[in-house]
Amino acid sequence: MATVLVIEDDSTTRQLISAIIESRGHQVWEASNGEEGIMLCRLLLPELVITDIFMPYKDGLETMVDLQALFSGSKVIAMSGHADKLELALRLGARNVFLKPFSPKEFGEAVTGALSTRP
Repeated sequence: MATVLVIEDDSTTRQLISAIIESRGHQVWEASNGEEGIMLCRLLLPELVITDIFMPYKDGLETMVDLQALFSGSKVIAMSGHADKLELALRLGARNVFLKPFSPKEFGEAVTGALSTRP
């Protein structure tokens, strides 16, 4: 069982993602923005962080930069409703990116794949 942090400002999407991850036997923690997510990362040291790109207070790209500075080699999956930001997320080190809406099956497989690889 791995610890996964989901950072997403939309509660419905956050709950859907959490359910997908929990169905695969992992522990999920949730944050509604990047600032809250970074605080939880410092406490939990999750094996995987899933972040939305567009959020209030600290967006997903800023969050990814902070994660790399604080925890080199952090595993991140990024998602957005805007395809143009996903390429930048890959360049910032995201293991995988998803355009919303996405297939729950494919998303779950990406989570399993990210957790099975080394940093």
